Amino acid sequence: MIERIPLALTGYLDTAAEPGDAAGTASWRLISSPADCEAQEEVIPCTTSQPDLAYTLLTECKPSDLLRVTGHLPLPDTADGRIRLDVDTVEVLWAAPPEEESTDAPVDDHSDRDRTIQALAEALASLAYEPATAEQPDIRSPTTRPHRSWPACASKPPTTTP
Repeated sequence: MIERIPLALTGYLDTAAEPGDAAGTASWRLISSPADCEAQEEVIPCTTSQPDLAYTLLTECKPSDLLRVTGHLPLPDTADGRIRLDVDTVEVLWAAPPEEESTDAPVDDHSDRDRTIQALAEALASLAYEPATAEQPDIRSPTTRPHRSWPACASKPPTTTP
């Protein structure tokens, strides 16, 4: 006979529960960690054969809900056997907030990009500010662009020879 260990766990629903192989059953995974220590986090496979619990898990619980489950942990007959928690009770301690659907501007709206470009242009214009004249030149003017001047003795830019 398989030994069954009574167990109570608190953890978060990892993914939505799925219907089990038989009618009125469900399976899911519970993420549990002692004292909220992520380093010791465990994912526990859970099942239930109680139709009312299966219905609740399949219809009302959603990923990230904080659950308190009690049941029995049957030890496998062999070393490569699957371990899972057979759940008898489920209590929702905290329901995850519903995901909000974005009703903002359409994806093709480029207003953020345009504002960013405008802010960048203003920042560049402020860099060209000359406090001695107290004038701020137009950054689009060809006269304010920096240019490279060559020494008076050079008729053309220096070239390198191999």
